[in-house]
Amino acid sequence: VKVTTKKATKEGGPCLLIDEETGECMAAEFIVDALRRHFVLQVLSEGARREMSCPIEDIQDIFQIEDGADCFPAPVLKALGPEERQGLFMLVSRGFLVAGRPGGGGGPGGMEDIN
Repeated sequence: VKVTTKKATKEGGPCLLIDEETGECMAAEFIVDALRRHFVLQVLSEGARREMSCPIEDIQDIFQIEDGADCFPAPVLKALGPEERQGLFMLVSRGFLVAGRPGGGGGPGGMEDIN
């Protein structure tokens, strides 16, 4: 799953969560919870909101589209046009992978469900 945004470290906001296996996009919202030190993703699916989080210290790497298209699964790239790839990032952590882009949705891959 991939998520993208330039403001992730300061305020959070709407994004697209993209399933790395299918390329399915889902509306989501991300928040960096400074108090709990978690990256939080709220996925809006079928009228319900599901919240998942990852401790910030568990983040192993963050790839941006500027790092090269080969850093991203093919279904993620196929789900986005060239202009939509701007802001694309992929967060790699122990136990999960998140990929997406600002402003828009995707599929969770092992994030801790905190609801």
